[in-house]
Amino acid sequence: MQPELENKEKVLKILRSNQNGLSEEEAGRRLRRYGPNTLPQKKRSTYFSIFIRQFKSSLVYVLVVAMSVSIFMEEYDDAAIIGFILFLNAIIGFWQEARADTTLSKLEKVLPQHALIKRNGEIRTILGEEIVPGDIILLREGDRVIADARIIVSYDLEIDESLLTGESKTVKKNARSLPKKMREGTPDNMVFAGSVVVYGSAEAVATSTGAHTRFSNIAKSILNTEERKTPLQARITSLSNKLTFIILIVALFVFFAGTIRGYAFIDMFTTAVALAVAALPEGLLIAITVILVIGMRRILERKALVRELLAAETLGSVSVICVDKTGTLTEGSMKVEKLITPEETYLVGKTLPRESSAVQKLVDIAIFSNEAVLERGSHAEEQWKLNGRPTDRSLLSLAIDLGRDIIRERNEKTRLAVLPFNSNRKYMMSIVASGGKDVATLFAKGAPEILLDFCRYKHVHGGIEPLTENEKNLFLKNAERLSKDGYRIVAGGYKEIPKLTRVSAPLERYVRDLVFAGFYVIADPVRPQVKDTIKATARAGITTVMITGDHKETATRIAHDIGLLKKKSTVVTGAELINMTDNELFRRISSISVFARVTPEDKLRIIEAWQKRGEVVAMTGDGVNDTPALVKADIGIAVGSGTEVAKSASDIVLIDNNFTTIVAAIEEGRAIFANVKKVTLMLMSNAFSEVLIVTAGLAFNLPLPLLAVQILWVNLITDGLPAIALTMEPKEKNLLLENPVPRSSPIIDKPAQVFIVLSSIVASLVVMLGFYIKYIYSGNADDARTLAFALLGIITLALVLSIRDLSSPFIKKGIGGNPWLFAALGVGIILQIAALTIPPLRSILTLSPLGALDGIMIISFTLTCLFIIESAKILFIRKIH
Repeated sequence: MQPELENKEKVLKILRSNQNGLSEEEAGRRLRRYGPNTLPQKKRSTYFSIFIRQFKSSLVYVLVVAMSVSIFMEEYDDAAIIGFILFLNAIIGFWQEARADTTLSKLEKVLPQHALIKRNGEIRTILGEEIVPGDIILLREGDRVIADARIIVSYDLEIDESLLTGESKTVKKNARSLPKKMREGTPDNMVFAGSVVVYGSAEAVATSTGAHTRFSNIAKSILNTEERKTPLQARITSLSNKLTFIILIVALFVFFAGTIRGYAFIDMFTTAVALAVAALPEGLLIAITVILVIGMRRILERKALVRELLAAETLGSVSVICVDKTGTLTEGSMKVEKLITPEETYLVGKTLPRESSAVQKLVDIAIFSNEAVLERGSHAEEQWKLNGRPTDRSLLSLAIDLGRDIIRERNEKTRLAVLPFNSNRKYMMSIVASGGKDVATLFAKGAPEILLDFCRYKHVHGGIEPLTENEKNLFLKNAERLSKDGYRIVAGGYKEIPKLTRVSAPLERYVRDLVFAGFYVIADPVRPQVKDTIKATARAGITTVMITGDHKETATRIAHDIGLLKKKSTVVTGAELINMTDNELFRRISSISVFARVTPEDKLRIIEAWQKRGEVVAMTGDGVNDTPALVKADIGIAVGSGTEVAKSASDIVLIDNNFTTIVAAIEEGRAIFANVKKVTLMLMSNAFSEVLIVTAGLAFNLPLPLLAVQILWVNLITDGLPAIALTMEPKEKNLLLENPVPRSSPIIDKPAQVFIVLSSIVASLVVMLGFYIKYIYSGNADDARTLAFALLGIITLALVLSIRDLSSPFIKKGIGGNPWLFAALGVGIILQIAALTIPPLRSILTLSPLGALDGIMIISFTLTCLFIIESAKILFIRKIH
């Protein structure tokens, strides 16, 4: 079937559907027949493939070579321990990677796409995957088209098909049949999955779903693209590459220096290999991925969905939040509190005069100049619910409260034309006609200053009278006064026109000589916790900027109530912004706290001005017109009640629409960076300690302080387990008392560099001192190595406590907060004791029994090492932190 060539009646007949949609029973049958409306998905790695991937590493290959050489040299104990280490390392890597992969998979399913459809003549919201051929889909501005569909009704519809065609220009669509010569390309009476409704609205019947849509082929090619590393992952990869070069040179030096000094070839070879394996931070990249994924999960627990790893790492650097007012700073539960007609003011909730024709006209406008719909609820207790913009929902609620039957009234009238609301036009218009009448009615609503300009008459009890300029000014002053009190004011107007068989473009030409019906006075309370959150962002070094389409006076009142307006801060309107040059905006941007009556183009200029000052900008949005700003911002944040296209263009989706959630997500973003730093510090400090210990033994012509298997054991048990636990470190309590982390800030900053140098030198000196003392008194290299092995393992575990916070003593932080860490430390200590006491394990690791004095030395030396490092933190590191 080629639905673009047939008239809509024939298309509906072929699909065995009608304009009221399918029945639920028929939809269920078709879903079983055609399958879910889902595109090809990227194949997830199986647990087996993840486990095998742990062995695909250059360092693993080196260990395999070392194990093979050990077997050849008949050093079976060494070969066994290397094999054991390989297996355990694979288990740990598998656990981390599988956990991250599973969490990411769950996160991707948090916000499934929904579609608005008709079934049995009722409007419903269903999951996009439940769409079947024959379903009647309702398309509105900002929707992403969910299936290929033939348009049956359209109102000034424009579609962005760039994902399919590569053309950025929007395409006008309609319901007319096409001649056969126009069967190529994307026909004007068809919409295709993956495209976006930029403007207008429509009803369309689904013709193809899932893998049968045109977009499915593009989706398959997207699946084959390789995932790029985030900047943080790229920096870690770069750091690892540099360290790899250095460590390999050190390992080669150790091998050749030891061989020249007369150490056994096999000992020096395996020691050099073990040193390289232990020192190279190969597991750092997967550890960072785990931290990012855990951070995303924690952010989700706080009601925000992070859609990309990149956003999770950028959050900690956000220094400016550009936030919309409605539903984010306010509750979004708009309610009409007053109706103001040209003659009277009425309180909603009190007794409204139903006989008042002016009131009824305002209610008519609320019903017909409105893009919200009344749909069947998905839960038994929720029989009906409103779907649409908050302002539109509040107007329909008013009509329902006044006993109007919205569904019946809309069904009895024919919509001839619709001019949807947008932030540039600031008004909406619709033309509707009743079946047997010779006239149609134009209903319009919008910003008072815009709509009143279109009005020549006013509605009064006696009928219609001329509206003078003086009266217009009085009405506008009244609107401004109410705006100062924080209300949103919407004006309503109408006129009757001769019934038209066809409404011609441009539709704007019909919006003139209107009758002014009055104002809707709408309240939207500020969220209770916003004022405290604004204070918290200021303490955190984050600038909050309100950007709204509301009247200047409304925005000013709200900003004042939540503490956003400071002494030197100003409020600027979109009209004032037009007269500013980019340079002037750049100079003034830091002093402007509120932008009112802005357009999408204004939002781009605001973001660019902040970014030119070196700030990292987060921007909220909900509509299709917000998409460029969401993409331009460093962090695009869509509200959960926003359009599908806004969500697709964003980095984060606020599930609860709450400004406080943004700040909570930024706090978690800072925690992500802090945990990355902690894991990096630990792995690098311990790596350098091991390198210094082995190098010192060679430099002073002593026996090898550590053998290969001992180094590998320490690296896996006392180094690896705490590193995994540190990925789950909870956030610090004072993160929002610090300034944002600069995006260019290195992971290993100056305090971290000082700590790595200091801790590795102190740890290696303490271990070498213990080794030397034991060697001098016992004269036995194995005994000395045993003490060095025990000391290094315990010191490595103890230093984790110090690494958790470089700015204060570990005693101040306490030992709580991360049960995983203390479980890891406990297991590490137990395994270290097991290695020293269980004869078979002790034999494999070439260890000797230790006495009570050795235990006292280990404890005292460890405490000394910890004391020196903690003192250095207080004396030096805190000063440069």
